[in-house]
Amino acid sequence: MRTLILVSAALVVLVASSVFATETRVITLGNTNNVLLDEENIWIFPSRVFDYPRLAVGEVGQDPANNNFTRLGIHWEFGKKKPFVLGTYFSELPAVVPDDLNGGALYNADSTRLDNRRIDLFYARQLGNYNGGLRFSYIHSGTELDNPDNAFKECFSYYDFDLGVTPVSGKWDLALNFGLGTFADENEDGEDETAPDGYYDFSLMGRYFYPMAPDYVFVPHFSFMSSKRGAEHYALEDADNPDPDLDMTEDNSRTTIVFGCGLNYEPSQSVFAVADLGFRYSKYSQELQTSGSTSETDISDTWFPYFRLGLDAQVFSWLDVRLGASSNWASTTSEFNDGNNTTKHTRSFADNDTYLGMGFHFGNFHIDTYTDPDLLLRGFDFISDSDNYTSDMNFQVGLVYEM
Repeated sequence: MRTLILVSAALVVLVASSVFATETRVITLGNTNNVLLDEENIWIFPSRVFDYPRLAVGEVGQDPANNNFTRLGIHWEFGKKKPFVLGTYFSELPAVVPDDLNGGALYNADSTRLDNRRIDLFYARQLGNYNGGLRFSYIHSGTELDNPDNAFKECFSYYDFDLGVTPVSGKWDLALNFGLGTFADENEDGEDETAPDGYYDFSLMGRYFYPMAPDYVFVPHFSFMSSKRGAEHYALEDADNPDPDLDMTEDNSRTTIVFGCGLNYEPSQSVFAVADLGFRYSKYSQELQTSGSTSETDISDTWFPYFRLGLDAQVFSWLDVRLGASSNWASTTSEFNDGNNTTKHTRSFADNDTYLGMGFHFGNFHIDTYTDPDLLLRGFDFISDSDNYTSDMNFQVGLVYEM
């Protein structure tokens, strides 16, 4: 009986700390999306959409290169006896491009990348004692030029599926993700300059809420991610080579494993703290093969350990202050083999970040900010009296309206 009371009380804490919030709030609490209970969870655990019906969610400034209103989503709830929630999101963000999983492009484009983020669509409903959810993201754009002097065709498509399940009790989450991509890069004769040779992403993620007392809950979690980007590069035509020949094959892959344990702590109704401690390992491999040689690159990144901290404290009924920090104790080893010699480079360092944010609440309308700390040091322009000083008040802003 005592255990039941303890678990029930701890779940009350979880519900209290589960708020209608945004990506901005998650960032300012130390990037703890896999530990917090938050509306932003839907992007990794789509079954959680069922917990957040009748919402309008917006983000401003997700792209550091501009200050646009970058994302708008609405959660629609349908049905009375057997309700289901449909989420529709549209975004104005830079185009997704075929990449080599290590910051480079998979092929050299002849044209400017067109916007290609079509839609992010969510669906969730209750199935017996479980809530099931689905996210589908569709990315596509292309351009074709028919000109005697400069003809080409380029396009890119990516289909991203995310399946999630959560028990009605909300004690755990599990999600399976699979993404499949393809592209075209053709010359004026419709022949491949670059052709895809495997393009996919796969991941499995889970977490469990383990109550230990009425005011704190441990959250062990794990994730496994695997990606591949392959391409065949063809030699350009010339008088001596009328037909493009396969010049080089490129194979890129990355595998990432994360294990951690988070903590949700609510010492009072006006203060919420979150922490996460864990281990992350990621390995990137690239193989470039031509008719005469093969080169290999391997890069291993280890965070052992990593830390995440966040504090959300109420100052007034309409204002919260948020503080966050992350620290990755990183070790990186890079090896390059050109077929004859091997070069090895090892680095060890601490990658630390801190975050400052505010939460404003006006009835059903909420504003989350990721604030520039320089605002506290210099103040607004009319306070600092500086004509040359220009600074953003916030790096990013999230908006939520409960409908």
